[in-house]
Amino acid sequence: NLYFNLAGLTRDRLPSVSLYADLLTRLRTKKHTLPKLQELIKANLGTLVFGTDAYSADSRNEACIPVLSAYCSVLEQNIDTAVELILEILQETVFEKETILPVVQQHVESSRQMLINAGHSAAAVRAGAHFSAESLAREYMIGYEAARWVTDFKNNYDSRIEQFIDD
Repeated sequence: NLYFNLAGLTRDRLPSVSLYADLLTRLRTKKHTLPKLQELIKANLGTLVFGTDAYSADSRNEACIPVLSAYCSVLEQNIDTAVELILEILQETVFEKETILPVVQQHVESSRQMLINAGHSAAAVRAGAHFSAESLAREYMIGYEAARWVTDFKNNYDSRIEQFIDD
């Protein structure tokens, strides 16, 4: 597990980081086409998942640290390869308007399905957002607010994609 501290990002920027995490491993890099990248991941790692989360120190409600996470399962002899692939994905992913749109559309549908199938969980996260910074961050990264943001992003894709790529 690798965690990259996102402290300093405002909460309105957190949904875009969730989309960013979703794009990693789903776009080509400067070194590899997407099929080749996915082949390397499957051949050398058991699992590679990027995501977002938030953690509070000592269960404090008033503060938290949002993070971008990279999780992989890998055999010991493939650790160097795993690190190389993770660094390549983080540093050399190519963000192109044409290739991002299908992922955004899938992200919107996944969010919609999550709200339909696990609405009670989304409601719990949303309710908790009033009581802890950790839950508030999760609301903006994976909850209802994140779903609203990505839907709005999709609906206004042409006017917002360049800024997203720059960010």
